[in-house]
Amino acid sequence: MLALWSTRRLQNRGRHSADVFRRRFRFIAFVLFAVVCLASFVWSVVSVGANDPASYFITPTRVWELGIGGLLACILGDPQRFNGARKVMAIVGVVAIGVACVTYSGEAPAFPGASALIPTLGAATLIAAGWTTGLGSLGPIINWKPVQLVGLWSYSLYLWHFPVVVFFHERNGRPAEGISEFIAVFAVSIVLAMLSFYYVEQPLRVLPFLKKHNRRALIAAGMSMAVTCAVAAVPFASHAIEVERETRKIEELKAGNVEGIGSASLSKTSFTRFAEGYSGTILPVVSRAIEDRPYYPEDCPATPAEPETKTAAECVMANPDGSKTLALVGDSHASQWVPAFQEMLKGTDWKLVVHLHYSCPFSLAERGYETNGRLECSEPNKKTIEKLKDEKPDRVVIANMPATDFKRQKGEKRPGQTGYADAMRPLVKAGIDLTVLGATPIRTTKVNIPDCVAKHQDSGDYAKCDLSLDDVSEFREAGRAVEDASKKVGAKYVDVWEKFCTEQECPVVVGNVLVYRDHNHVSATYVKTLTPFLQDQLRLES
Repeated sequence: MLALWSTRRLQNRGRHSADVFRRRFRFIAFVLFAVVCLASFVWSVVSVGANDPASYFITPTRVWELGIGGLLACILGDPQRFNGARKVMAIVGVVAIGVACVTYSGEAPAFPGASALIPTLGAATLIAAGWTTGLGSLGPIINWKPVQLVGLWSYSLYLWHFPVVVFFHERNGRPAEGISEFIAVFAVSIVLAMLSFYYVEQPLRVLPFLKKHNRRALIAAGMSMAVTCAVAAVPFASHAIEVERETRKIEELKAGNVEGIGSASLSKTSFTRFAEGYSGTILPVVSRAIEDRPYYPEDCPATPAEPETKTAAECVMANPDGSKTLALVGDSHASQWVPAFQEMLKGTDWKLVVHLHYSCPFSLAERGYETNGRLECSEPNKKTIEKLKDEKPDRVVIANMPATDFKRQKGEKRPGQTGYADAMRPLVKAGIDLTVLGATPIRTTKVNIPDCVAKHQDSGDYAKCDLSLDDVSEFREAGRAVEDASKKVGAKYVDVWEKFCTEQECPVVVGNVLVYRDHNHVSATYVKTLTPFLQDQLRLES
């Protein structure tokens, strides 16, 4: 609309042909699309680099992908010329989309950001290629009726697929798994897209009342957007009121100096979910649990390092002028311990330095994801080993998420044991004081724990979210490979299991504190309650 208004303004200054008007409109539209795309793309890259989960959903970080289509519409020329070149373009476009479909996963690469360029530019290239003929043409495939129908319903499918995915997750307590469930979700999405296309979108598009006068259509569109915004505003307002209410209750709890907050309320045989008089009050605010994580200084923006990078991120997190150094090494499950280490080192002469890399346990064995080319771990870990040997910190602490995709090597009691030992051994031989923290409990199925807790807040039936020992058995067994490796090389091993689980279960709310901020990472609030435990285990000299 801004391009049309600008062009009209120029048109009013003099008489020009329709052809001149179209060229001016295309030029102004191209400039506007280019500005929006560039701003949105930069925003997306920065947001993804900061690990902001909202970057996947919000318009400012995604609109550049749609904007590229607008740029394309402004510059497309004669679709009949250069048939050979356009056939190559079509194939390149399909290959780019296929590469993204096959190689992209929930773990790597970070998305959208720069990684979204491959499928987006692939789609733009395929569109720009247009209709081609002859040997090597994709025309017969593109003209195939099912492909045409998917294209026809594509926007409806885009709108419907995510609600279906969310409802499946809500209904089953987990995301879709396996080919049969993926096909079922896709089939339901296709059916809903088809129905809405033929029985909602098309009838409205050809409605005589709207077609008769453009102003009517414009007013109807405006009213529809206003209603949509109003409907969307209701849950946002309701959520803000609920957050304010929960925040007040949390402040009351903190002011009450209640004993037994967090891990102090858990023992080997039992636990207390809520302190007396504060039932239902949970720290942090459950709907903001994802924000209850370590935060890194501005000069360490990409910490931990992204899965595909070849060097672990290094960052000073406490007492930069300290005369002694404690190095925390590992993946995002080492990162989750940072708040506790920061609390522990307050007022000491110990500097905290982290060496962190997403999805990379401290091992020299290749993970399955790495052998598939979706991850870089071995090289970053080798570099970290050499760096630690050169710098010789006074204490090194290793923490990992126990990977379950290591191949069992000859002579191993558990898969991954040799790789862990091979990474630890050079540090021990270098005379470095090495401590290994055991794995925290992880449920095999990816159930978002704050979502589950929020779902049961009204009923108070939080037991439905607790982790059974069977739920966590696979990762517990994988974690024992780290324990075996630690003992083999002579490193101190600290078992943290009893700080999360009783003999019967692993509760998700302990002493008014939410234990997890997502499906597997421990909340910063709960980790901080483990500070006395860490002090007792590490016994750092002041």
